[in-house]
Amino acid sequence: MLFSLTITSSVSLVGVLIVFSILVAPALVSLLLKKGLLFAWVYGAVINTAGIVLSFYLDLPTGFSLVFFASPLWDFGVHFCFVFERVQKSS
Repeated sequence: MLFSLTITSSVSLVGVLIVFSILVAPALVSLLLKKGLLFAWVYGAVINTAGIVLSFYLDLPTGFSLVFFASPLWDFGVHFCFVFERVQKSS
């Protein structure tokens, strides 16, 4: 119940895209790379910290920087998993 209230209030405050990139993207990358929950926590912390630092030094909006920094890395993870699985199946 508390988690659903947190998500609902977060979406109304910052938007769906930012909530997705903060909550779902690290878990999805961890799942695709077949890593554990600890990897998702570390990945999310590193990506979010890098996005905040990027927004500070480049004077960009923080939400934009978080999504901008997380999206290419998520896309790279998906493509890496796809290519890696095809290479394993062919050998």
